[in-house]
Amino acid sequence: WGSWPARFVSIEDGKISPSRNWHDDHLVGFPSMNGMAKSLAQGLNIATKTNVEKMIVIDGQWQLYDDHKQQLGLFDAVILTAPVEQSRALTPADCQFKSVLEQKKMKSCFTLMLGFDKNPVTEFDAAFVKDEILSWISVNSSKPGRNTKPSIVINSTNRWADKHLDEN
Repeated sequence: WGSWPARFVSIEDGKISPSRNWHDDHLVGFPSMNGMAKSLAQGLNIATKTNVEKMIVIDGQWQLYDDHKQQLGLFDAVILTAPVEQSRALTPADCQFKSVLEQKKMKSCFTLMLGFDKNPVTEFDAAFVKDEILSWISVNSSKPGRNTKPSIVINSTNRWADKHLDEN
């Protein structure tokens, strides 16, 4: 990963102004966002393309099983990164944090990625958008190590996405 010296702005009522929210270093993964995880995982025994279907606790350790009912081993800790609904389904009923998962609901977000042949001319690399529908715009190709065609990512607000999630 590396520092992203982005030009941050705020957009409100169609007006662009320098952002007062972010002035510190901003780290991003490269060459893509999973670059940070890959860097941290160096030297670890990682099983990829494996679907964990069941977890049970045995003498204070986690026994994991894949979707073929094969044991994957005993582990001291488990980190759940799946959406809360999947994590909740995977977590044993007697797990002490199961009740916390049962109270959580994932928030929705619509994302639009636009690709360009040439770099779009913008006054910013990232923008906090104060709007009912949009919340974030970033020139994704301005991030370090992105050796891809120019692109812009636009995110909706969670509130708007939750309200419109089931619409065409």
